[in-house]
Amino acid sequence: MDHRAVGTRLEADLITWGPRHGPQIPRHSERPGNAVALLDTRLAQHPTVRFFALAFALLAAYNGYLYITGPSRMTDRLRVRLAEGPATVNVLVTAKFPPEEFHIRLLQQVGNMRGVEGSTAKLYTITPPNVRYLCRHYWIDRIDLAPDER
Repeated sequence: MDHRAVGTRLEADLITWGPRHGPQIPRHSERPGNAVALLDTRLAQHPTVRFFALAFALLAAYNGYLYITGPSRMTDRLRVRLAEGPATVNVLVTAKFPPEEFHIRLLQQVGNMRGVEGSTAKLYTITPPNVRYLCRHYWIDRIDLAPDER
């Protein structure tokens, strides 16, 4: 009997059974023994990995948009005052709609709130980093210096 037909190549070419999809023919990488390339292609084709990659890309794009457009919500007077390097400033925060409990609580975390008139909240003793943090929220329309500031 000739034993040349039995060997590792024959075993690699046999049809294997996948856990969910029935018979599968093993994929051969262009470079034999390159298990990393084979793993990368399998991971990239998995629906869960694709979903998380898309969700991460959308979240990164959204946060990047807010980070880039945030400074445009500050008025020129406020930018000049922040450039002077004060420890705290007093600001008027105008939202795109009348602030509700969630928005008021967030504003109270970054400064001392002294009332709301319409959709404008008065915030006192707010630090410059917190002003920059506030301007990155999508619901903020404009941030200006309070009238009692220079």
